Amino acid sequence: MLNFENLNILDKHISFLQKICHKDNIFLVWWSVRNILLNIDLNPDDIDFTTNWIPSQIYEKIDKIDLSHFITEKFGTITLLPKSGEFKKIKYELTPLRTESWYQDFRHPDEINRTSDLLLDSQRRDFTINCIYYTCTDIKLPENKKQEKIRDIEHFSKILSNYWCVYIVYQNLLILQNSEIISSLFHQSKLDKGKLTELINKNMSYFWNGDSIKKPLGIVIDPHNGINDILARQIKAVWNPDNRFGEDALRIVRAVRFLNILNQKLEKTSKSEKNYFNIDNDTWDSMLRNANLVENVAKERIKDEILKIFKNKNPFSFVVLLDKLDILKYIFPNVYQTKNVDQPIRYHPFDVYVHTILTLHAVQGLNKDYLVKLWILYHDVGKPEQYDYIASGLDREEIKKINWTDIHHPNIWEAKTKKDFQELGFSKKETDTVCFYVKNHMLIWEILKWSPENLDKKIKKLLSQYGYKMTKNLLDVVKADRLGHYNPVQPPALSDLKFFGKRLKEIYKLQWAFGLRDLAVNWNDIINEMNIKPWPQIKELLNKALEWVLEDVSSRNNKIDIIDFLKQG
Repeated sequence: MLNFENLNILDKHISFLQKICHKDNIFLVWWSVRNILLNIDLNPDDIDFTTNWIPSQIYEKIDKIDLSHFITEKFGTITLLPKSGEFKKIKYELTPLRTESWYQDFRHPDEINRTSDLLLDSQRRDFTINCIYYTCTDIKLPENKKQEKIRDIEHFSKILSNYWCVYIVYQNLLILQNSEIISSLFHQSKLDKGKLTELINKNMSYFWNGDSIKKPLGIVIDPHNGINDILARQIKAVWNPDNRFGEDALRIVRAVRFLNILNQKLEKTSKSEKNYFNIDNDTWDSMLRNANLVENVAKERIKDEILKIFKNKNPFSFVVLLDKLDILKYIFPNVYQTKNVDQPIRYHPFDVYVHTILTLHAVQGLNKDYLVKLWILYHDVGKPEQYDYIASGLDREEIKKINWTDIHHPNIWEAKTKKDFQELGFSKKETDTVCFYVKNHMLIWEILKWSPENLDKKIKKLLSQYGYKMTKNLLDVVKADRLGHYNPVQPPALSDLKFFGKRLKEIYKLQWAFGLRDLAVNWNDIINEMNIKPWPQIKELLNKALEWVLEDVSSRNNKIDIIDFLKQG
């Protein structure tokens, strides 16, 4: 069954919002209601709610003491951020009841009209599981002796399908699904308490056995049978899916995100297949038909979806479904270009794209950093171009030289990655970090080719240049890259990586995170002692000094010895 018993957690939020907004008819909607029903988030920190009235009038009435607040002029969405108290860490977002016309730009409705009708507001929403409203009232329902115990999920689903309401006695919770009844009870979105009592006396057919608890009456308004779809674990568009995706094509990407995130959270509660969501067949078919519309969606909106996925556990399934929908080319175009690009069979039994997603699957079990996971997605995007050069008739020596030129795949990768990430609206810092990683993604592999006695020296240098976290990230990607070969005939060799990781931890614990800033000399010392002016040469000398000092920091890190070493050439 669903977690109806904890819906009353939302009552305190309704009371708080009624107090600061000076309105009684407040309805919580979207994921705060959905997630409590699924028992995956009992302490929501991002709560959407709705009510009637014109946004500017609501905004004027809000008690703004100890409250950060702002309103968007075009859509009238009001954001409230309490500065202290029990609700300090919670973001409340109010979108007043409204209807919307067609979306010519596949993003913004051409026209927004205010309404006081909950049913009209519900018709503009994306998926049925996100279209469940919740409110509460102090009304006392009359006793009724006609009670029946709900046996199981199938029985409960049948009751919801056959009757206009279910009253769960011991939760003091009323579930409404019939549109005519909802419209009658909530005229202009305000509950008619007298009519509610009258309708219950006249029409209530099913109750759930239990002792009534003294608390406000909770009312769930479910005009599109979202509860039934939650029970069936179906993500289903509201009414006509072609209309929903035609209005805003980002909903196609969001459907994939909802599927991914909900199943990740539900995995913690049960491993049963029955516990996982699927996308409704008609909704999925419509997503396939309308996938090309994603090309019209602003890239920064897609970026928000990407971040929500890659900051969670399983971006692998997200990318696979984007590919299945044939929208990978709009979102990660250079990753899409790796499809059907064959690799040497000895190392890679699959093409570059399949190797990439297998590597992504491996890394998400090793590293939580979203930039590392994005880096893995792009770590081989330079290979198609590199293989084109190799296939152009170069001889053996010319092919070897590729590894030292701009057409080596990590170098090609950097330019391609920067282009895609800049277009998606990632920050310069995020883009530069991912580009650094992919350009150096073979660095540890190259270090491991050196003789073992040089390994500690190389690890110390890595720590001094990049620090422990970035060095560990580089190591995790090499592990994932090898696991992503997925060659059953030639299992990945990991023993050298395990030894590298062990020495990395040991050296770091011994405080070998020593860098340029720790050298006993600086730029001015080199200029004064060696009479050098060109800055590129100074930088080279400082790096040379660092490498020398790292071999024995305790005895070599002093100004006299460093300058003598540099003067000797």
